[in-house]
Amino acid sequence: MQQYLESLLEKIRALRNRSGMTPGKVIPKLIFWNIKYLLKYRKPRSTFKDNTVHIAFIPQAGIGDFAFAAKYVYCLKKTFGNNITIDIVVDNHFEAAECFWKGKKHINRLFNAHKKQNTYDCEIALTRFPVIRYIDKKRVDQVGSERLKQYLKTVSRFQLQNPLLYQSDYLGRCYSLLHGRTRENQADIENRLSMTQVTDFHIPLPENDEETFGKFGIKENAYLVIQTGSGKHFRNENNIRHWPVEYYEELIEKIRKINPSIPIIQIGEAYHKTVKNTDINLLGKTSFREMLTILKGARLLISQEGGLPILRHFISRKPSCVIFGPTDKNFMGFDENSNLNTNNCEGGCEWIFDNWYKTCIKTGKNSGCTKHTLPEKVIEFTRDTIEFE
Repeated sequence: MQQYLESLLEKIRALRNRSGMTPGKVIPKLIFWNIKYLLKYRKPRSTFKDNTVHIAFIPQAGIGDFAFAAKYVYCLKKTFGNNITIDIVVDNHFEAAECFWKGKKHINRLFNAHKKQNTYDCEIALTRFPVIRYIDKKRVDQVGSERLKQYLKTVSRFQLQNPLLYQSDYLGRCYSLLHGRTRENQADIENRLSMTQVTDFHIPLPENDEETFGKFGIKENAYLVIQTGSGKHFRNENNIRHWPVEYYEELIEKIRKINPSIPIIQIGEAYHKTVKNTDINLLGKTSFREMLTILKGARLLISQEGGLPILRHFISRKPSCVIFGPTDKNFMGFDENSNLNTNNCEGGCEWIFDNWYKTCIKTGKNSGCTKHTLPEKVIEFTRDTIEFE
């Protein structure tokens, strides 16, 4: 029953986050989903016979969430070592998943969900907190270490006792901050994986930097990157997380007065709003791997809060200037960055209600607090990096 309810809640959350959903559209989708679930439901039994606990790990949600999941998987393997093997099973963002996990020593295999053939000893999904979708308790009891069995029991108990934390990302954030964990280590229930102490984790990139730099005519550490859009889950022109495009354009004019020779590149998806006075517009023109290389090689990233500052943290630890609005900089920010907000709302209002990214909770208007962070403030915090030659 618990597995079904968790899966149903995941489906409801996914539908809730899609734009254009109405009761007339949601109800048939849920009916169809329930029929599919009923037809495929069975009590799983592991197909493995060796002395290792085989885990299928399913990362979920957006690219930034995948990056956080990469650290969780790393710490999971680091904690339990040879007692487990981990296969990564994805049904979206496969190009990103390849960059994060393909060929990594702590990962056994990576493949698309529709190609999954084995029934695993344990299946763990992750957006914010880990969800054990199923577990073959007999197999795990036979071959799992006591420490691993205790960890899986802890996660299962946490799921059962704290359903609201899985249903509300706002409550999940509050809970995590109360326990001293930011978004980076939010998945570490009861600190069993010691994720906060793991500071050496990074996502290594293939050695093809020069090829990418040559393709786009840039040199490492000799350009700035800006990015204007939110993730695909929030593909909305009226997203109040967005820093206004005219602010980016004004910022670029100010940067050119400080350092007229440094190129400014815009990266992101083709549907992101274009900043007209950049030197190079790469919206929709790079592969994911090329985008990561450009992001890593930049002297500075200037962006509203979103996936790219998260990726840059994990691939380089180089500084970014990140403009926060409804999201909490104390939860989502990284120490190497300039994390800017206007202090209009302490703690952020992300996920207090469903339309948090469309409507200001204070004013009820589609006007975000990011607009109160002016270009002058960005210059104040980034001048030294911009001036450096």
